Amino acid sequence: MRLLKSKNYLIYTYILMSKIIYIFEAIYLIYMYNYFKTSFYIHHPLELVIQRMNPFDWFKHPISQEIKDNKICQFGNLMGFVLAGWIIYVTYYPTPNILKFNKIVWIATAIISLTSNLNAFIYVIPCLIIEYLRYC
Repeated sequence: MRLLKSKNYLIYTYILMSKIIYIFEAIYLIYMYNYFKTSFYIHHPLELVIQRMNPFDWFKHPISQEIKDNKICQFGNLMGFVLAGWIIYVTYYPTPNILKFNKIVWIATAIISLTSNLNAFIYVIPCLIIEYLRYC
């Protein structure tokens, strides 16, 4: 009987810890996409072309390295909150269809952040790893 209680406690602890990891992932994403300031910036040629062609200020982000600033555009700021909400939703309501759609969301996130802003891609790499491990 004592072994059974111990086994149930371990299962409960595992489930609780897995949910806490995803909560920290959501907080990390909000922080990095909205509040983290750095003077370090990574460029790629496609990014500069996209910045020049873009008629909307919503997709423009600081490119200078002199100023310590958040290097994410307004769209990325919003998507930090949206993705954090999505992480929490998937964690607490993981139906098979939601989990399939979750893969699409993270593939799209990786592609969009890679093509539009390398800093955003670097910030999202830990989340991509955690989401990949969700399916292992």
